Amino acid sequence: MQIKKMRTMKCTLLAIGILFAVTSCNTHPKTSTPEAVTKTEAPAKADMPDMHTSQNSLDWAGTYTGTLPCADCPGIEAIIVLYPDKAYEKTFIYQERKDATFKEKGKFTWNKEGNTITLDSKGNSSYRVKEGSIVTLDGDGNEITGALADKFVLKKK
Repeated sequence: MQIKKMRTMKCTLLAIGILFAVTSCNTHPKTSTPEAVTKTEAPAKADMPDMHTSQNSLDWAGTYTGTLPCADCPGIEAIIVLYPDKAYEKTFIYQERKDATFKEKGKFTWNKEGNTITLDSKGNSSYRVKEGSIVTLDGDGNEITGALADKFVLKKK
């Protein structure tokens, strides 16, 4: 009799186990887990455009100085002050020349990429804005390359 009760009990436990296993299996995917939300809602970092530009990421307002190359003098002392309201003051002093200081004031504009400014001067001067410096651009809007390239960089004071 004891053996018969044990068999019945085993069969009952086995049936309950099978019933539990069958009802606990869920074929529907879980969507409320943090992993699923992360995978479906957050775009991959590589897909997100970088919205940082010199205009909105750098502390660009300030005074920039340097000595630019000059064809017929030792150099041109350049001082460009950029103001937060997009105003500027530019002073060029031609070294070893009398009455060779040129000053102008005006407004500047940013290009659509937010990395280059153009002064509204007669010469239409453009500069690439970098961390702690501005770089004089050529007439085509490119940085000057070659042996004198570092002479066209004005450092922020």
